[in-house]
Amino acid sequence: MIAFVNQWIPQLFKQSLKRTNSCSSLKRKGSPKDGHYLCKRLLATLDRANTRLQQKITWLENQWTLLETKGKCDGVVDDKGKLVLQFTPVEDSLCYKVHYGPLELPCSWQTCSKSQIRFDGWKQELVYRVKIYAIKPNVTREQLIFQGKLKLEHSTTDEPKGKFIVDAAVLEIRVGKILSCKKHPNADTLLVEEIDIGEDNPRTIVSGLVKYYEPESLVSRKVVVLCNLKAKKMRGIESKGMLLCGSTKDKSNVEPLSPPEQAKIGELIYFEGCEMAPTESGKQATQSFEKIVAFLKTDSKGVAFLENRKLLTSQGPCFCSITNGNVS
Repeated sequence: MIAFVNQWIPQLFKQSLKRTNSCSSLKRKGSPKDGHYLCKRLLATLDRANTRLQQKITWLENQWTLLETKGKCDGVVDDKGKLVLQFTPVEDSLCYKVHYGPLELPCSWQTCSKSQIRFDGWKQELVYRVKIYAIKPNVTREQLIFQGKLKLEHSTTDEPKGKFIVDAAVLEIRVGKILSCKKHPNADTLLVEEIDIGEDNPRTIVSGLVKYYEPESLVSRKVVVLCNLKAKKMRGIESKGMLLCGSTKDKSNVEPLSPPEQAKIGELIYFEGCEMAPTESGKQATQSFEKIVAFLKTDSKGVAFLENRKLLTSQGPCFCSITNGNVS
């Protein structure tokens, strides 16, 4: 529907402007009913509609990292297509240095002393990293106060159902069991888990759960593991997957998703009505997950779903105690 409104209807009316004779019955010069005039008015209306359908911002991560600092960082797209990043200043006297850009490309820097910055050249559906540093007078070292990931997308209110199933189908999601868990030796916010997912050897996975759990409390817990993401080194330890977790919108509470207790370790988990066809571990699965992660949610009962399609095992849905939250 959006493609039809954005592309085909404007083309039809642009063609009609070239064929003014087609509106001859309405062509009284200067009249509000002038066919040429009506065509222009309709095009202008469509242009305004397109503006309203422009990109919106979805935060995938949004974290203030400076201790004892509580703030807010929002992004909006103005009527000229520029991203406006608005953040709460930590101190009025500070200067801020912003590190931003697509995850897969070299990032750019911008320095300012205000709490609002505008950027050009943002592309729909790409995931961007934003880091904001505070620069104190006479101090050369910047202090990281905020980091987050965001992407731009059109409003999905009129988009057809099922558009994410192609991306979801390539993911390899399995039932796992945490065999051991310890704090990362080189990072205060990370845990290192050894997880049995039915393979010959356990998977090593690094998770940012220190704030929410003691390591020993996760041992022997059944979890939901996204297995075919591209392996990533995190402070010297290679993480070969991700624990899927439910979270509140402000990330004040995070909890790993749980499969039903009867679900077998290593069992492939699927989205309701979706025939899963996992790809090999690598960039394709990572990109597919980034496209759907903003639409993974928990419902009023804590059940995980995508587009009203439950995340299922052979024994029932995956869930957590966090209701109406996000899944990532």
